[in-house]
Amino acid sequence: MSLSKLVCDPNYKPMEEYSAKSALNVLRIIHFALMAGLIIFGTVVTYLILSGSTSADQGMDIIKYLPGLMFLTVVPFSSFMFRKNLDPIKKPVSSLKDKLAAYQTAHIVRMASFEAVGLFAVVTCFVTSTLLNLGVLAIVLAFFIIKTPSVSQLENNPGLTQEEKNQLE
Repeated sequence: MSLSKLVCDPNYKPMEEYSAKSALNVLRIIHFALMAGLIIFGTVVTYLILSGSTSADQGMDIIKYLPGLMFLTVVPFSSFMFRKNLDPIKKPVSSLKDKLAAYQTAHIVRMASFEAVGLFAVVTCFVTSTLLNLGVLAIVLAFFIIKTPSVSQLENNPGLTQEEKNQLE
């Protein structure tokens, strides 16, 4: 696709070329971008702590335990929000495009919730000058790997017809 086609053609409609495969690819890009941000930030903070560039504030001991608690809170919250955002998929009148949009929204909301936990864990490491909460970050990253969007995950959603599942492949 050329830039001239985007700029010069008033009838060009990119959403008409939007396929199930491209929707999945867009979701994967967003998913890996969220994950990459966590990895980069965690790496920088780990380097700063190990090089002695940070110093812990006194009285911050209680904050060390908040990322774990936050993770335990986000697990049921994100599952609830994921299911709630998938409600449009269960309607038989919805098109595959609408169902994919609902799935994308649900997945992004779920992963953004876990990204927040990971970022908070890294900030906690930085503020307390300990690497304790890198364990929480590792769990969050493992969750990201497990929940990487795939055709099989989309096919397992209850609202897709067999014809729609075939379009995903």
